[in-house]
Amino acid sequence: MFIRRTKKIDPSSKQEYYSYQLVESFRTEKGPRQRILLTLGNSLEHLSPNELKDLANRIEEIVRGGQSFFSYSNEVERLAQTFAKLLIRQQTKDSARHTDDKYYEDENSDYATVDLNSLSNEDCRTLGSENILYKSFCELGLPNKLRSLGLTEEQVHVAAANIIARAVFPASELATHHWLIHNSAIDELMKTNFSKLTLYKLYQSSDNLLEHKKSIEKHLSEVSKKMFNLEEKIILYDITNTYFEGLANGNKKAKYGRSKEKRSDCPLVAMGLVLDSDGFPKISEIFEGNVVETNTFQTIVQKLDKCNDLFKPIVVMDAGIASDTNVNWLRDNKYPYIVVHKKKTQIMPQDVPHTLVKEDEGKRVWIAKKENSETKEQFLYCQSEARGRREKRIKSKREEMLEAELQKLDNGLSKKTNTIKKYDKVLEKIGRLKEKYKKSASYYNIEVEHSKETNLATKIKWYKNETQAAKKLTGVYCLRTPIANLSEKELWTIYMMLSELEDTFRCMKSEIGLRPVFHQKENRVDGHIFITLLAYHLTHVIKRKLEDKGIHLRWENLRTEMSRQVRITTSVKNHENELIRIRNTSKADIFHKEVYNALGMPYNPLKAVRIKDNL
Repeated sequence: MFIRRTKKIDPSSKQEYYSYQLVESFRTEKGPRQRILLTLGNSLEHLSPNELKDLANRIEEIVRGGQSFFSYSNEVERLAQTFAKLLIRQQTKDSARHTDDKYYEDENSDYATVDLNSLSNEDCRTLGSENILYKSFCELGLPNKLRSLGLTEEQVHVAAANIIARAVFPASELATHHWLIHNSAIDELMKTNFSKLTLYKLYQSSDNLLEHKKSIEKHLSEVSKKMFNLEEKIILYDITNTYFEGLANGNKKAKYGRSKEKRSDCPLVAMGLVLDSDGFPKISEIFEGNVVETNTFQTIVQKLDKCNDLFKPIVVMDAGIASDTNVNWLRDNKYPYIVVHKKKTQIMPQDVPHTLVKEDEGKRVWIAKKENSETKEQFLYCQSEARGRREKRIKSKREEMLEAELQKLDNGLSKKTNTIKKYDKVLEKIGRLKEKYKKSASYYNIEVEHSKETNLATKIKWYKNETQAAKKLTGVYCLRTPIANLSEKELWTIYMMLSELEDTFRCMKSEIGLRPVFHQKENRVDGHIFITLLAYHLTHVIKRKLEDKGIHLRWENLRTEMSRQVRITTSVKNHENELIRIRNTSKADIFHKEVYNALGMPYNPLKAVRIKDNL
């Protein structure tokens, strides 16, 4: 085995460079021949001829499992380990090509006498999570859809890997590239090889998917509707935002605004998302980070109209988007809706009966329904025990913080240290505290005593108006809807589906890597968000199937457990001192089998492959 150095010329720049290949010589009936085992690229120019010879020898020692009797430099050892691993994986692919495509264990016995002390394991890669996601990717018909959009087979594989990686290992494209090459067996599932995958191809994959965003979203909507027999009588709409790492100067949508992750110090970009009542994404849109939520609604619903032949589902949205303008637009366009009334409501009307719509102890909800004579809308006044307790906990915490600040300010009046004592400065400080704790401060009467001679404050007193505070903590909110043929419980149940949208945003942000965004260019940012949405779609298909079988898990927990099933190469020497390598999948445990049974999948996604030593 030796390394061949070949001079080449770059056709575009006309510059000379050297390419390196790992080559072996072998004998045939027609005489000695040579074959290329591995292309090593053009990055070995820093090695001397002797180091190249050492590198070839060390690669051969690693692949054959022989013992090294010589010491090599750190650089030669590092390169040898890298190239030997690539060569072994290449042998795995060559052996797998000669096996049957069916996934079953080989029934033919293959006995050998081996040295157990020589047994070792290498190239361990995760497989379980990738397996169920790739099955979901195929069931949704995405491979054929992407091919129909003009993507090559290689581009389809890279797109699948990019989406699946976002669900299994949420990270930047740079980290994803490393993970695909060194940590995942997804390429074995797809019968391809990512050992030479370039970072550019991942970026290109993002561009390809974003270019066909509208077509892909429509395809997924139609397929998931047929797969789960979805009725799509209800749509949920909300908007969220995510922040950037960096200045994002190359993105005109990156704006400073109110961050829902408390990262208003970073540029933001917003995403509006429409879901059906089963939690499947229908359509999405990317907006500027400082966009007013109420201004996004008509844009995205009009896009939904064009994609769905003007069907009129019930539109559900929260108070942040349910402006009078949007509600009037819904009414004018004959959309049924259920939205939160923006007017603050603290008390239940007593002139209409109260209906109990939720009976869980400690979480009961009552509703009083009244009709608005002008708009003919139904107003649902909802009183929630859980919401009332939550409001009281928040209020209590804020009150404690306000009182602690006041006490600290009062204690400073009697200290000789450098604290605020001047009367006007104390009033100024109290004014800032009232602004900081605006709601809680409205329940307090705060008085400041002072000396007219010295103009120094001497005492701060505060009194809480308990009656006024109690009136504002009833846990009451109001819904408005033009729908008159549904009961209070049915209307309230439909509105509570908004929690599904909140779970979607939480999943995408915390479990599938929507935040933060590391890209700077607008198209790459949009591509990052779209890939995250596609990854969520795959996970939601899996979770929906598992829920139908009684298995309720967060994706983060499911991913962690499934990643324990791995693909690994075991090496051992036989009695003739020949090295035997077998590439196999770890056995599915009880949890894996439960998931695979629910999804209708075999326990072993890839059969064992014996790697033949062709050297």
